[in-house]
Amino acid sequence: MDNSPKPLLTICSPEEVDILVAEAPLDYGYLLILEYENGDKILASSKSPSKYLSTHMVRERIHGISNPIRVGISPQLWRYEAVKRNLQKQLADYRKPGEARFSVPNDVLEQAIESVFSLAMQHRRRREGDAT
Repeated sequence: MDNSPKPLLTICSPEEVDILVAEAPLDYGYLLILEYENGDKILASSKSPSKYLSTHMVRERIHGISNPIRVGISPQLWRYEAVKRNLQKQLADYRKPGEARFSVPNDVLEQAIESVFSLAMQHRRRREGDAT
């Protein structure tokens, strides 16, 4: 049995999202990190990452903004919107003024994700343990 740690995010191209990630069941959703060529990142959350990404990319094309080159997708998270807000708070110093984008180094982002996901996954295990 493989005991190596599972990656916190599935990293893929925008075109692969609809193949790799299914819509989340009731009460669950995903955190998405959209990464752009210049290194900027947008944090998003959705029950259906492929629908979110499709709509987001159409809006960006309309406004002449380039599409993301990479997408990071979390495992299914309970209270996924709260997870996103918590991560946004931790990265507030890296937010571009007046924008939804973050200019955050990857190592800082990884540390913040580890911190927030650790708490979210502990809560999920407790919640699922209570349901059995």
